[in-house]
Amino acid sequence: MKKKVLQFAWALLLAIGMPCYLQAESKLPPSRMKLLDHGINIPNLLHETNKFNSFQSEDLKKMKALGIANVRIPVEIGYILPGIKTAGLKDPSTKNDCDHALARLDTFVENFVKAGFPVTLTLFMHEQYVQLPVEESKTLLLQAMDALSSRYGKKYNPDQMFFDVNEPYYDAEAWNSITPVLVETIRKNAPNHTILIEPCHSETNFIAQLKPVKDPNIVYAMHIYYPSGFTLQGQPGKGKPNPDLRFPDPKQTEQKLEAWMRKGIDWAASNKVPLIMNEFGCSNAADSQSRLTWVKTVRKLAEKYELPWSYWSFSGKLFGLKPSQTSAYDPALVEALSNTPAQIPEAK
Repeated sequence: MKKKVLQFAWALLLAIGMPCYLQAESKLPPSRMKLLDHGINIPNLLHETNKFNSFQSEDLKKMKALGIANVRIPVEIGYILPGIKTAGLKDPSTKNDCDHALARLDTFVENFVKAGFPVTLTLFMHEQYVQLPVEESKTLLLQAMDALSSRYGKKYNPDQMFFDVNEPYYDAEAWNSITPVLVETIRKNAPNHTILIEPCHSETNFIAQLKPVKDPNIVYAMHIYYPSGFTLQGQPGKGKPNPDLRFPDPKQTEQKLEAWMRKGIDWAASNKVPLIMNEFGCSNAADSQSRLTWVKTVRKLAEKYELPWSYWSFSGKLFGLKPSQTSAYDPALVEALSNTPAQIPEAK
């Protein structure tokens, strides 16, 4: 009887056109998608700076207590391939730089996996490399992903390790030509691991131009920072923080935020592919109450559409759950990311 009721419910949803990524005819087991839910990004372990963050056992316990279930680790390409200019290094990276950095990554990955956190390694290949001729930057990207998947795909099983390329700075035509080759490159080393593919710049505005890859073990991903003028305050190139901006307000409402997220959700449903939101976050330079409301609203909408999510980020002065190595945890983010359902505070 229960099965018939569920079948009727799904038929009704399809009839009225209600989008849900679970309509996608994915061959991924539901358990694999669940592994990608309630995650957090952990920058500055191996990207952007040589002043790497530390990560203590107490941090792992805190994440467990919050219900955080997986981690996404940005890996700067200059710490995988020598000879590349990398933020934090005065000169292009050397083999010694890469050996040291990868040994450091080995330790963190092992600690996370032992603690029960599946790991997504996401290649950060900044815009200056993609401004190279496409074939040249493509070669670097494939070399880096071959190195990552070879090093970790054979050591960790598909429920422990995922692979991703962050915010590809290509146009749609170039990126659509690269993604099948990228998948083939990873498959040589990790034939059964799930690969994450993001649209150009990881923006929902570009997801309609993304062509799904003919591989049954792919999850597609998007980032949500809408409206960026509000969420990215204080970021380089985003102008000075504006204390008068609020969320919600007449120009930036929950309905508009939902419509923005629906661009990705509807695309995934129409293409019958699974989708996650592997980044969302709001700068603490924003009005504090509005920030809390925005984070909780995005989480509420993600859970409404059964969309696995990962917050940006664990550390960092603007977005961090822990703004610095020595600071306390941000109480508002602790509240917003805890394992209890998101409740939206009343606007003041």
